[in-house]
Amino acid sequence: MLDFRTEAPEWREKLLSETPLKEVEIWESLSSTNTRSLEIARDPDLKTPALVWALEQTAGRGRAGKTWLSSTGSLTLSLIVEIDTRLLARRDWFYLALKSGMAVCDTIRSFCPTGAIGVKWPNDVFVGDQKIAGVLVETPSQTQLLANQHAQRVVIGIGVNVNNDISDVARKSLDRDAVSLQQLFPFEAVALITFTTELSKRVLQELTTFSAEKTIADRWGEYCLLTGQLVEWQTFEQESDPVVLTGICQGITSCGELRIQKSDGSEVLANRGSIRWLPRVNTVRKKHF
Repeated sequence: MLDFRTEAPEWREKLLSETPLKEVEIWESLSSTNTRSLEIARDPDLKTPALVWALEQTAGRGRAGKTWLSSTGSLTLSLIVEIDTRLLARRDWFYLALKSGMAVCDTIRSFCPTGAIGVKWPNDVFVGDQKIAGVLVETPSQTQLLANQHAQRVVIGIGVNVNNDISDVARKSLDRDAVSLQQLFPFEAVALITFTTELSKRVLQELTTFSAEKTIADRWGEYCLLTGQLVEWQTFEQESDPVVLTGICQGITSCGELRIQKSDGSEVLANRGSIRWLPRVNTVRKKHF
């Protein structure tokens, strides 16, 4: 049984010594790691990159106002990073969501080498058609002046189903079935601190690499689960005139926008909103397990 008071300090020391993290907070319970991170990110004296990790999250949130459900054994954390706007302009921050999703995917693949593990644009990670992880990128509303005038802090919220049991109630509240690493490999439970350490290293490495590499579009093919699939794109509900259309996903542009080919052959680009898989007529979906 977990002894939080004993193990949390050991976990913190491990993360500080084995990753680039400079500040680590570990909570037994929080309403939301992103909410806490957005609060402390306003402090110019906070050393970054920083991590906020909660063993229990009671009011987690996802993209487009959705709720992120977590239970005992799941991983809920947020990373606070500083982005140099000379290397990545604010208008291109959509890259952060894509790159974070790719890093989360790579981490899960390292623990689960079998199965069709990939990313559903922009940053949800699936095993086959079951969701295993999600990412939410947010920025503090009022960041105090930082020493580096070109730096801007960003919060990367990550939720991963690691050792938790996905209940029937949780499944019904999601767009698609969910799955955890424990369910994929019931006899090989993954220590949360081991997974968190590896995840932190991979995400931070991905977010500090913006040059001397293949473009996002070149790399996206290694991760994309939607290419060639029939999808429905809808802008966020709060918009006064939402767009809803269907088409075949053709990958992404060099700017990270999703390319959707409509039935008339024309192409539209999605850079926000939600994407949903749709069944294709006379198409048999392959089983992944």
